[in-house]
Amino acid sequence: MAEQPDLPDPSSRHARLAVHYDVSKWIYCPRVFPPGHDVDSWSSFFAEAFSSHPLAAQLKAIHQYTYSNVACHVCFIHQPSPQFTPLPVYMASWQSRGSRDEALRQLTNLGDPDSIQQPYADEIKARYLGTGLRVLRYGAIQDDQEKIFAALNYAWRVTELETDVRVFAATSGLGRLQAAMADIDELVNVTRLVPKSAATPVG
Repeated sequence: MAEQPDLPDPSSRHARLAVHYDVSKWIYCPRVFPPGHDVDSWSSFFAEAFSSHPLAAQLKAIHQYTYSNVACHVCFIHQPSPQFTPLPVYMASWQSRGSRDEALRQLTNLGDPDSIQQPYADEIKARYLGTGLRVLRYGAIQDDQEKIFAALNYAWRVTELETDVRVFAATSGLGRLQAAMADIDELVNVTRLVPKSAATPVG
């Protein structure tokens, strides 16, 4: 599940995301695999590492859904132990447009009228991205109004690179998102933008 605000802006012309992530907590979900690898070998590797056969099918489903349906450029999957259901966290870098405050509100869905209660919004400071906006909100699942989802959205504007960054996750497992929030805060703290001419964006 990944809620999509109206995103009229194209990908950033100047920068891309670089993440020095903790491999004990996160699985990188690549859009394209290197030669000799594919989604089956990738998912099987982690299923064996976690001694969890169902994990392979879960990872394949996340990969397919992410790069077919989600407006993002990078995906990481929170998987700190086999006891947790894998939780995808999506990242995107968009070309800045309009005012900073309005862009951050849009990227975090802060003004979504379908929220079932007032969203929790606060500023967050990340080491490389600066000061941004973090919003936790709850809404009803479209196909089943009796079920609730939780969505966590972050957004920054990096003025010198004319780029807006969005990081987001959404799930009907309210406790699952709560358990991941501290790790997601850590992930955004090691996320940065690099010029598109720079080397590999993930590592």
